[in-house]
Amino acid sequence: MRSFSVAAFAAAFIIFAQAGAGAKPPFSQVHNKPAPAAAEDTAAAPADDALLGGKGPVTPQYLLDLQTASEPLRKLDADSRTLYKDQAALIARVETVKDFLDTSASRLGLLETIDADLKATEAGLKAIDTAAEAAEAIPQAREKAKKVRASVAVTLKDVTAARKRLDAVVLKTKPVREKMENAAEKLGKVRLALWGVNEGVVNKMPFPLGIAAGCLNKMTPEKRPCAQNSVDSKAGTVDSIVTEYDRVVKILIYTPEPWLPSMKFFDPFSAELAELEKLREEVDALLGRVEKLEGELHGLLKVLNMKFGFSFPYPNPTWTNPARISHYHVKIGFRKIVQGANAIEKEIEHILSGFLWKVLKRVGVGKYVDDLKDQAEREANRLVRAVHFDIDLGLPDFGPLDAFDASITGLPAALDALKFPVVDTSLPDFGLPGVSLPLPDIELSFGFFSPKGLLPSVPNLCDGVSYGCN
Repeated sequence: MRSFSVAAFAAAFIIFAQAGAGAKPPFSQVHNKPAPAAAEDTAAAPADDALLGGKGPVTPQYLLDLQTASEPLRKLDADSRTLYKDQAALIARVETVKDFLDTSASRLGLLETIDADLKATEAGLKAIDTAAEAAEAIPQAREKAKKVRASVAVTLKDVTAARKRLDAVVLKTKPVREKMENAAEKLGKVRLALWGVNEGVVNKMPFPLGIAAGCLNKMTPEKRPCAQNSVDSKAGTVDSIVTEYDRVVKILIYTPEPWLPSMKFFDPFSAELAELEKLREEVDALLGRVEKLEGELHGLLKVLNMKFGFSFPYPNPTWTNPARISHYHVKIGFRKIVQGANAIEKEIEHILSGFLWKVLKRVGVGKYVDDLKDQAEREANRLVRAVHFDIDLGLPDFGPLDAFDASITGLPAALDALKFPVVDTSLPDFGLPGVSLPLPDIELSFGFFSPKGLLPSVPNLCDGVSYGCN
């Protein structure tokens, strides 16, 4: 027997599944075989004593036969049940680590979320600066807009610096996150492969063993000793594989490193991420305030494109109604109104014809100019009140990023050091390096113990079974 390296077997066993999502579970011969269709009840049912299962569904005869079988058969049955239990515990541990890897990878995505928020904040601050600059054209908002621009200039500088710093951190953490996701995917395949072995093979071991015990009981006294020796020898050979397999499984459960590194290995940054979570909330809140102010400023800027108007009466006689009076409507833009009375009056004169301008001058231009100014001022005041010019645009402290950056030092190299050999169930020993465990022999033994299948209710299941004895 070749030298057995537990470490090598442990490292390799993690890739029990074949590459690709569609890989076939190991030991596929039995659990992938469809059960025979039930025969129609057209023939007389066999007598109970003709069935290997015996009378009644509660305790089939083949189980009773196994309980009184030879010591090698009973030991193989007991050891396979132990293996099933231990491997179920190993599957649970693999599932735990897989979930932990998935969670850790998702938590690392927090850095990319903060980075995206900072980029959005940076763009929002630039938009605020542009809007505030435009808002300086509104007299009521001019001084407040200037203060906003001064505050934005400071915050924008800090946000840009923080964003560049976080870009550098994400450049390091993104590959780590992707490696964790890949490792979690591999562990998912491992869990599926282990489950296929446990449920498809190990859990079925009592069936062929019980059938063998029942077939031995049905043999004549002349043939039974030779057959018993043959069955016991095969049981001993398979049991040595099962017990060695179980020994390795126990090692993987109780001393898993390096094949399943500790949780701390996969999450050395838990405390630091907790602080970064608070930072993310603060950055997200800042982004919300930036977006709010940006929206309010854009609402304020609408007044710049508004027009305000008035109407005045003018004579519009006809031959039938020489005293008819009509009203002419005039609209002036906000940008012209804020330039003052002279500019407004000139704009009105430019709009009107010579006739209407003379009429308006007789009516009194001044009162209409004052009305336009009053309309524009009221609307501007209303929109200015809706803007929170004193909103806090300060950037939160990015100190937690330093601690996080230090916590992941060495993690990429450690993840790279996890080597998962490609294992294929068609290869000897499944291709596990340094291991001499003919694992496929466990399932292959089913055909020896029960040559005619694993359904103990099938009549004549033992006919012709000799276990190599004539």
